[in-house]
Amino acid sequence: MVEYIDKSKAKELLIGDYAYAAADLLDKVPTADVKEIKYGRNMTEMRPVDEFICSECGFMCEDLTEKVYEEKGDYFYYREYEVKYCPNCGAKMDKEKEC
Repeated sequence: MVEYIDKSKAKELLIGDYAYAAADLLDKVPTADVKEIKYGRNMTEMRPVDEFICSECGFMCEDLTEKVYEEKGDYFYYREYEVKYCPNCGAKMDKEKEC
């Protein structure tokens, strides 16, 4: 399993005679291309499949449906769905609803 660390915080924690050598070695470790995940919630007062309002960026859309194809692909239908990520800013919609 890959673990990501903050190099500057790791350097702060290093102590002892070899602290500078270890800090130099940390500079040689390649960094991963990661992005911080934003978390939000759907702020709608309606059913989540009828309206979506992102708490992070304010993006709004209505009547959320997706086209679903039968196995053979010759028949399709529309079904409602609830947004798991904001289509505008990418925030993950799993923040608890505030009372």
